[in-house]
Amino acid sequence: MVISEIYQKELSEAIRLAISGDSLEVGKSVVYYVKHVLTQEDVKKELKLDFDEIEIHPAQHSAYTADVVLLKKGKLVRMINAKTCVSGNLESTLNALRKSKRKNEDGLIIFGLACTKPDNSVRRILGMIFIDKKFLFSEPTENIMDTIISKLKKKQKDEGCKELTTYSLNQMIAMESLVNALKAFETAEKANKNAEMANKNAELANKNAEKASKNAEMANKNAEAANKNAELANKNAELASKNAEAAKRIAEETKISVKRLEEKLDKLLDIVIKLTDTVNELKRKVEKSK
Repeated sequence: MVISEIYQKELSEAIRLAISGDSLEVGKSVVYYVKHVLTQEDVKKELKLDFDEIEIHPAQHSAYTADVVLLKKGKLVRMINAKTCVSGNLESTLNALRKSKRKNEDGLIIFGLACTKPDNSVRRILGMIFIDKKFLFSEPTENIMDTIISKLKKKQKDEGCKELTTYSLNQMIAMESLVNALKAFETAEKANKNAEMANKNAELANKNAEKASKNAEMANKNAEAANKNAELANKNAELASKNAEAAKRIAEETKISVKRLEEKLDKLLDIVIKLTDTVNELKRKVEKSK
């Protein structure tokens, strides 16, 4: 094996690619994915990383630590400078890593991959490229990119993808924001329809309550008439008196029923008033959300 072939092999081993079986979702931070994915045994094996503890420092941090710190039995194994490829352009992200000049740290590029299967279904997944610090700052960008592209082509074949392409996380975020906005509009529209239906039901309940109230008034008048008839019948013969007493009992029972009905109607009217207030409040909220 000639020197160039040996060097090429070293470079290939120094640049490692791994993909996660997890679907990439907007809303979950890069910190989540780095910690979640790097601790998966198959990813650790692909990237040839041996550690049992991981520390993540996503924001501004001291020069004495790194974005990702790997430990083994409490001892430092690697310090990693991690960059997210939001544009889908791996080369520009690689250049950003090299410009950071953190030469005691390995490099890690986190990026989105679209795997198109033979049936044309597309799955968004997460890719990670690990670059050993020995080559990150000394090797020309062109050589590193050639190695990355070579590894992506191999991964495409291994994963059975008709196409395996990087894509812009920014575009994905914008698209999902649009989808979420449409879903929110549909939800508001549905809520508005439900509010209209609730309002109609409230109006119907109010009409029924008015009808019930009129029936109660009529029943009260009938009870009064029955009472008068009972008093009149009491003046009749003994047999008529007994019949009058029976009629009076019936009238008293009717009064009790009417009273109970009135109480129920009062409660029903309270419910209708509260329901109307709720509907009006919901309408105001819907108008505000528009």
